[in-house]
Amino acid sequence: MGWAVGSRGTILHTRDGGRSWINSSLSEDLALSSVAFVNSTRGWIVGEFGVIFQTQNGGKNWIKQKSPVEVSFVSGESRNLFALLFPEPENGWAFGLDGVVLKTRGGSPWEVVRQKEKPAALREQIISLLRLHSMAGYGPWASEALSCTPTRTAMTGARPEPKLRV
Repeated sequence: MGWAVGSRGTILHTRDGGRSWINSSLSEDLALSSVAFVNSTRGWIVGEFGVIFQTQNGGKNWIKQKSPVEVSFVSGESRNLFALLFPEPENGWAFGLDGVVLKTRGGSPWEVVRQKEKPAALREQIISLLRLHSMAGYGPWASEALSCTPTRTAMTGARPEPKLRV
């Protein structure tokens, strides 16, 4: 099973290695940046304005979770979240603009761990998390989370070569 997210609330998934895709997009006009599943039924999506969505039924329904950094479009603020990392099924991290790092235990609630950190200190913390993630058996592809950009479509299922750009 592979997943892809993108602009205008696009959520796609494949069961045949990408030969065909099933659309399960949101009705909201949001740019979604990253998707992560901890098993076949439970997953999360993050995106612009700091939104977080969770599914507990394999993507049939996506429920908006309370995000401590979510802002409205009219606020003019930019609190985009770009990457997700779940080194363990119950412990997850979300990474966003200006060094924002969120953490969850149990999938809800999400709490702010870091905001507006110095780039070098944040870089070291993220590299440490990715090393732990790799040691947990998820492979070196975890570092791909650091190369997310708002216009890039995020995918799971494939294991790309690591590209560490912080």
